[in-house]
Amino acid sequence: MQKVAIFGSVPEDRATAFSDVDVLIVISDTKKRFLERADEFRSYFDGLGMECDIFVYTEDEVENTPLAKKALSGGTLHFTRK
Repeated sequence: MQKVAIFGSVPEDRATAFSDVDVLIVISDTKKRFLERADEFRSYFDGLGMECDIFVYTEDEVENTPLAKKALSGGTLHFTRK
């Protein structure tokens, strides 16, 4: 894991009772398909009391993915590996 950011309604203080937490996780590399990646991290967010949408991208994919770029620039960064 290289970076973790929270983005969307929660850090923008627009969350409602029906909101979920949008989480971006940036990893070095993987052979897993995009839709299979979030399962590996889901247990980290158990117990939050809100549903989580987890988006896992590789460092290379972030450069070509508008959602990931926006999450990193406009979201709240909670972890960065040095």
